[in-house]
Amino acid sequence: RWAPRTRPRWTSPCPCPLSSAHLVDEEFFQRVRALCYVISGQDQRKEEGMRAVLDALLASKQHWDRDLQVTLIPTFDSVAMHTWYAETHARHQALGITVLGSNSMVSMQDDAFPACKVEF
Repeated sequence: RWAPRTRPRWTSPCPCPLSSAHLVDEEFFQRVRALCYVISGQDQRKEEGMRAVLDALLASKQHWDRDLQVTLIPTFDSVAMHTWYAETHARHQALGITVLGSNSMVSMQDDAFPACKVEF
């Protein structure tokens, strides 16, 4: 179990490196805190580690101030993300975590592209 030795570092948005999923554990989310985490990368290897990263965020967030809202932004559609979301949705609400859809589209000047608006 993580014992606080130093104060957590705050950054936002914070990319979660799925290519190094073995390093993004509960301790990572205790030390590197953000109001917005971005989950990116779409390949089989990254998808395999995604569940552990998402579960680590939930486990860590329960030790934070519960009034603090956190937004999770996936940049790609994923079966692993859908499964995790469905199985843990009640915990998201209890912990103040909002998961945005990965298929958000924005239209500008007769063109449409994937985008997400995040306000700080």
